[in-house]
Amino acid sequence: MNRMGICLHLCGPLKNLGDKQVLDEDDVQHEVLQQMTQQPKEIYAAGVGALMKRWDTCITTLLGIMWKNNNCFQVIIYHVK
Repeated sequence: MNRMGICLHLCGPLKNLGDKQVLDEDDVQHEVLQQMTQQPKEIYAAGVGALMKRWDTCITTLLGIMWKNNNCFQVIIYHVK
């Protein structure tokens, strides 16, 4: 059996998967999906909230730069509930 290593960057709640041994990419997918479905919903809510804050910071910075350079533009943002 040819054993090739699979290099993955695991962060947050998935870090504990670093000790698992898997045979192929299907095993990796199974382990990640299993781990993600076992996480409390608050983890995802906190992550989405942080992402929205980062996007707001980026957009505000971009708008400031464009305003400073006298560029005209239109921004359309869709909010899906």
